[in-house]
Amino acid sequence: EREFRDSHCVRRKPVDHYNSRSASRSRGAGLPYTTALSASGGRPPYAWSETSVGLGLALSSGGVVSGTAPPPTTIGFTGQVTDAAGATASKAFTLSVVPKFGITTPSPLASGIVGVPYFQLFGAIGGTQPYSWSFSGALPGGLGFTSDGVISGIPNAQGLFSISVTVHDSASNVATASFQIAIQPPAKVDLILSAGSLAFSAQAGGPPPPGQSFGVNATGANSISF
Repeated sequence: EREFRDSHCVRRKPVDHYNSRSASRSRGAGLPYTTALSASGGRPPYAWSETSVGLGLALSSGGVVSGTAPPPTTIGFTGQVTDAAGATASKAFTLSVVPKFGITTPSPLASGIVGVPYFQLFGAIGGTQPYSWSFSGALPGGLGFTSDGVISGIPNAQGLFSISVTVHDSASNVATASFQIAIQPPAKVDLILSAGSLAFSAQAGGPPPPGQSFGVNATGANSISF
């Protein structure tokens, strides 16, 4: 901030700044986005302009950036604010657009069997890691849910159970999905393998990871198919 003088008064050149929590927050592609820039000093009211936000977003004269977030990318633009006396100040801004935030685990979840250890890892995409998980509803007896998005334990009651799972990212985005878990009565078990018990996680950005493969060897009279 600096002072400048003319023949009538001393006034301060406006210094623009922004709400760091909202303006720097990553946004999911394809979702509505709104954040407000603000200025201080000088002589209100202020009028905003920009070089070019583009890609579906625009900056209004009131300092509001809004629109629909484009495909994942990083947007950079320079905002300029002018006060009522014609003094100006400018600042560069950056907005990161990540994949649309959501839960990737399908429903229903892998079935379990009374007395047999159960494990289910939930997955999410987009947003800003780390994630924090929670649930509502009734889990099968003997199973627990962790903030890492894991259901595990040894079920002690059969039946069909319904839960709602919610994931929060570090930028305050929220996604929720409903799931069902079927627990079968006690039975002799040689092998349990389900899509729900195999999960991978990856960080958006950078070069693609190498291909992954796994194999299953089965013995006995019963065959396994995928």
